[in-house]
Amino acid sequence: MKFLLFGTGEYYNRYKIWFEKKDISALIDNSEEKQGYRIDGIFVISPEDIFEYAFDAVIILSFYVRDMKRQLVKLGVPDGKIYHFFDLNRLLCSTLIKKELRCYGIERQKKKKKILLLSQDLTFGGPALALYHAAQTLIKRGYYAVFASMIDGPLRAALIRKRIPVIIDENLMVRTMEESEWVKEYELLICNTMNFHVFLSQRDIKVPVAWWLHDALFFYDGVRGEVMDRLVTDNMRIWSVSPIPERAVKSFRDDFHVESLLYGVEDIMKRSGRIQTDKVCFTVIGYIEYRKGQDILFEAVSI
Repeated sequence: MKFLLFGTGEYYNRYKIWFEKKDISALIDNSEEKQGYRIDGIFVISPEDIFEYAFDAVIILSFYVRDMKRQLVKLGVPDGKIYHFFDLNRLLCSTLIKKELRCYGIERQKKKKKILLLSQDLTFGGPALALYHAAQTLIKRGYYAVFASMIDGPLRAALIRKRIPVIIDENLMVRTMEESEWVKEYELLICNTMNFHVFLSQRDIKVPVAWWLHDALFFYDGVRGEVMDRLVTDNMRIWSVSPIPERAVKSFRDDFHVESLLYGVEDIMKRSGRIQTDKVCFTVIGYIEYRKGQDILFEAVSI
């Protein structure tokens, strides 16, 4: 198959590993600053030039899938040729080559209960940090907690400093639980964010799963309803950090029983080494960006 990859940012860099360069006809980007240049040796074109290149499918490598799909359809691309990176399991299932696992600090454990925490990345974004603190809490309570991620990132160094074992498995981006044999040795899986909906769509229900949701409806634009319909909730608990992720997932499956599971972070120490108790402290977990509304918090606490 010949592919056009739409988007050359963060998700292009995550998912480009699943494509052979010879199969990519061109990269598409709306940025005029990138058009006419090459990225990874591949020519970057404007969406308007799409039909100058042969392609069997256009893969949207962004969460702005709704706007980008509308743009492609308006240009005349058939709906059936437009895919999102969540579709790679079914689109490339026969050609996907498994990537090697990278393991850091893994030990054999027989006495402690083994819990696997699955993260979509190892950035310092909100969901990964929430799981990072959860791992520390589980270890303090006597569990053997292992932190696994779809991609590597700067959080790995912090996990290793805390002596938390880490596994990097890029296959988690495109494989289901049934296709990920190594996860079945754990007694509990905690999957973080809706990025794991494809992974959970085919699972071994003998292994208990907790699905911890952090995502607003915006992040579901690339999700196919038929994939969500395949999710079996036997031996699964679904948690949400607030009503927003709960409403988002229930827009696909209103039969889901979703429980609230908030999260906290470590107390902030003064330079003296004491816990700060003389004032109320707020922490903002995640990226500083417009849709987060941090300006509303700053305005409220500055009054």
